[in-house]
Amino acid sequence: MTLDVRVVGAGPAGLSIAAALAQRGLSVSVVAPDPEAAWPASYGCWADELGPLGVDGAVTGRWERALLCTDGEGVRSLGRTYVRLDTGVLQSLFLGRCEGAGVTLESGTVEAIAEYDNGLQPLIVDGRVWRSRLVVDASGTRGLRPVTDPAVQVAWGELVRVDSHPWAPGEMVLMDWRRLRCSGAQDPIGDLEGAPTFLYALPLDAEHVFVEETSLAARPGLSLAECRARLAVRRRQLGLVVREVLEVERCAIDMGGVALTRPKGGVVSFGAAGGLVHPATGYSLIASLRRAPLLADTLAEALDLTNGAGAAQAAFEVMWPSEARRCRTLHAHGLEVLLGLPLHRIQPFYDAFFSVKGTADWRGYMGDNLSPAELSVLMWRVFSAVDWPMRRTLMGSPGQWPALLSAVVGQPG
Repeated sequence: MTLDVRVVGAGPAGLSIAAALAQRGLSVSVVAPDPEAAWPASYGCWADELGPLGVDGAVTGRWERALLCTDGEGVRSLGRTYVRLDTGVLQSLFLGRCEGAGVTLESGTVEAIAEYDNGLQPLIVDGRVWRSRLVVDASGTRGLRPVTDPAVQVAWGELVRVDSHPWAPGEMVLMDWRRLRCSGAQDPIGDLEGAPTFLYALPLDAEHVFVEETSLAARPGLSLAECRARLAVRRRQLGLVVREVLEVERCAIDMGGVALTRPKGGVVSFGAAGGLVHPATGYSLIASLRRAPLLADTLAEALDLTNGAGAAQAAFEVMWPSEARRCRTLHAHGLEVLLGLPLHRIQPFYDAFFSVKGTADWRGYMGDNLSPAELSVLMWRVFSAVDWPMRRTLMGSPGQWPALLSAVVGQPG
């Protein structure tokens, strides 16, 4: 029997879209080397983003005070509640949805996508040809389609047991950009000024805290060894006496580099593979879960009316309408600005960015739910709040101005 849809990738994006498609009456399978392998990443998000996603049962921690720390403004609360999701519970939740909807799990490594043929999209899986009406690529940014010169977010995280930590109950650290002070050259810490990193910290109780040193974006990416060494310096600077390292998390996320081009044949790209990694934050989980029902509705309806190639085209138009592409251009400009900021510039930038209040503020920027006009207003407010050297940096090079102008006024490139 020919399947309606094969979903490549068994992460959050893959399982969420597979379950949503099967719930709409399509025959669906998920293809991955080991579809039930434990997810390696941990996930956090803002509490107000969970909404109707149905994942509240996976919330394993809640912090009412998310902190931003810089050498200029010190420590301040962002006034928003942050939550951590239990990765195992989240995965079990989506595997259960897939099972309940009739999704089959297929073990195999996808080696290539063949040419769309006679209404079917072939995949080459472990040397065999598997055909379906449509393929959804949810295999991540380094999956079936190559990315182009991406910036990379790199982080080294540790769940540690400590004697004590400096944070009050209900506090977490979203970003601590304060300068690291090193007493010796024994650690491979790299260029602290030119390639800055920040601390992300989730205190779980009085003796356990997850700490992670993150390079927000670099091209090429920082090494894990540098992030690990900087985390050790950060721990000492905060006075954390580590008694035991319970877990280690290694993270590398491509930021941008996925071209928003109309699909060929019967392949739909979704999740990180489809450009849903925020180019300036690295977040993608909530964006993928939020868009899965819309994509499933579109594909189910389109497959009733046309073939897989037509369904893929319809999906692109729904997922990436003109306004969304314009916003992505503005976000990509934000990423390029961040890539060029040394530590002494990135600190006042974030002080200004998180100080903006109103309809168009940092919440909408990070959540990717502002219109191009609102994004433009936010960018102007941040531009107005910084000094002139920083303003020149935010303006970018003259070569970037035509694309920015088109994004603002409504002529996407």
